[in-house]
Amino acid sequence: MGKREIDRKFDDIVAFAEIEKFIETPVKHYSSGMYVRLAFAVAAHLEPEILLVDEVLAVGDINFQKKCLGKMGEVAKGGRTVVLVSHQLNQIRRLCERVAWVDGGTIRKLGATHEVVSAYESAMARDRSLSNGDNSSGDRQAERETLTKARFLHWEIAGLNPEASHILTHLDP
Repeated sequence: MGKREIDRKFDDIVAFAEIEKFIETPVKHYSSGMYVRLAFAVAAHLEPEILLVDEVLAVGDINFQKKCLGKMGEVAKGGRTVVLVSHQLNQIRRLCERVAWVDGGTIRKLGATHEVVSAYESAMARDRSLSNGDNSSGDRQAERETLTKARFLHWEIAGLNPEASHILTHLDP
C-alpha cells in the first residue's frame, strides 16, 4: 500500500483487528493472536486479487472468526479468489465452492466441496476403523502413491513497476 492508501485504511484495519487499545505498543510486543489478527486485517484490506489464508481462524474468539469469515466472503463476492487452508470442515463447507484435499503433499481429491469433504470424512472413518484392527480397506499408502503430486514450479508477484516484481522458481532435478 502507498502512504495515501495506508492513511485511508488505517482506522479500518485497526478496528477490524480490534487492537485499538494497543496501537501505541510496538508490534514485537504483541501476542501471537494479536499479530495474526493484525496480519489478517492488513491482508484483507489490501484488496488482493488472491487472498491466501492459512488457518487464520484458529486464533481469536468466535466473534473475530465470524468477522474473518464475513470478510473472506466479501472478497470472494467481489470477484477475487480466496485460497483457504483449514482443517475446519464446517468453515470449508460454508466458504468454499471447490476444494482440494491435500494429504502429505499429494492431491487426494479435487472438486465440488460436498464431494471432497464427504470423501475426506469417509477416509477418516476408514482410517479410524483400520487403527482399530479392521484392515478391509486396503493399504492407504499404496493408494497415496498412485495419485498426482502437487508442486509449485513458478511464482511471480508482479506489481505496477516491472523492476519491482519478484519471481521465485523451483524446479526439482
